[in-house]
Amino acid sequence: ALLRLSRVKDEAQQVVMATNTALVDLLVANVGRKSNACTVLAHLCNKLDSNRALLYEHPGLIAAVTDATRVPACAYEAVGVLNQMTGSDSLQMPMLRNPLVLDALLRAAGSDIGKVSDRAIICLHNLSSESENLVRMRDDVRITNAFTARMDHSASKDALFDICYIG
Repeated sequence: ALLRLSRVKDEAQQVVMATNTALVDLLVANVGRKSNACTVLAHLCNKLDSNRALLYEHPGLIAAVTDATRVPACAYEAVGVLNQMTGSDSLQMPMLRNPLVLDALLRAAGSDIGKVSDRAIICLHNLSSESENLVRMRDDVRITNAFTARMDHSASKDALFDICYIG
């Protein structure tokens, strides 16, 4: 039922859901066990920067989502939550500087599950659109190695070009 409700195009309804602390707590408690919990969170982060910021700051959400990237049945949807959050310009810098997020994305980028790896590479690429992240990304060998390992993906090529073009 929550999955269907979160798919509504009504932004006001999505705000109501994202601001419902009890509902978000329930979703956070289940992200590692139920992939639908991650999908609902991703839907709530889909278009509204205010929802993305609110959910990013929700206690325990990032820790739960990054832990869920280790669970094969939930990894794709968990990386999807992070991917939706990278759509917010204001979250790109804090997300790159958050060791939980960065470690989870790097681990997922090297996943044997192709679609998990693809989504993580896209998420890292999104983080490279923030100009203040470029030097940090270029100087972190783990990030450049993740992109280099996935040169088959256009987002990797684009991100490498962006981070290597500076300076």
